[in-house]
Amino acid sequence: MTLLKQIPRRITIPVHHATRPFSHTPVLAAKNRIYTSIRTPDELHTLNLSSTHSSRPLLTLWTASWCPSCGEVAPILRELVEEEGVGEQEGGVGYAEVELDAMTIGDMGVRFMINSIPTLLAFSRAEPQMETRITRLEELKNRELLRTWIRKEASRRGEGGAGGSLFGGCEQPSISEISKIVPATETVRSALPAITSAIDLTLVPVSSSIAIKHLTWQRQATSSMAANGETMR
Repeated sequence: MTLLKQIPRRITIPVHHATRPFSHTPVLAAKNRIYTSIRTPDELHTLNLSSTHSSRPLLTLWTASWCPSCGEVAPILRELVEEEGVGEQEGGVGYAEVELDAMTIGDMGVRFMINSIPTLLAFSRAEPQMETRITRLEELKNRELLRTWIRKEASRRGEGGAGGSLFGGCEQPSISEISKIVPATETVRSALPAITSAIDLTLVPVSSSIAIKHLTWQRQATSSMAANGETMR
């Protein structure tokens, strides 16, 4: 028998196909981070960029040095975030206090519609979560409520979701609503569309009622223009 005849024509190698069961990747726990107080718009912007990159929501407590209630709320939040680690199992959060009375703070209070202090406001992907902010003092002192709130914000993982519309989940003020606070003259009626379009829609979401209040500054101007027979340009 020749050597070629001794070599088998086909070699069969058994292959065992391993099956891989489907598994859901759990959210990895991440340590919470405490930042120094925010005193400038740039500092808030920088922290928001960092939080967006790490998919870690940023929790902000808006305070002032002359606010005694702020001194009561801030230690509670620091204890929950730093010592208890609330929110770490959901992915972690960042925490910083915003000093509204700092000389370099600019118009941040106006931009984010901070109407009372202390105010607890979360940012997710640099988007302010206006619908979930907390302003009532009794809620800001409620540890169990704060634990639930922190975990909920942490679970967003930087995906936003509660920023609301440009008017905080409400409809934009209608012409008829604006007419209630603006003199009803023909000149002013023709100017109302220009007034509504002049609203700076790049601002932080606000409620419809607040937006209407911010239009009252037009009242004297439009009244004067109507008296002079002028129209808005």
